[in-house]
Amino acid sequence: MTTIEEMKAFEANSIWIGSHYRELREKYPDEYVAVWEERVVEHGPEIPAIMESLRGKYPDDYRHIPVEFVNSEDIELILSC
Repeated sequence: MTTIEEMKAFEANSIWIGSHYRELREKYPDEYVAVWEERVVEHGPEIPAIMESLRGKYPDDYRHIPVEFVNSEDIELILSC
């Protein structure tokens, strides 16, 4: 994969996480999820364990797999300038 392709894949998987967040929240509350090719490929409460698993399963691509925490509660963000 070229750098551009890697960036596009990362972006597509990140967008997938956002558009499926409600489903992810129901299945993986308060866990980290890793998404590759628009599907959850790993999940759990500890990032080091997830990364170790991803390195084994996807040795050439693991650095380009988004991992995001799925919070079980709604979060209010207060932004100020």
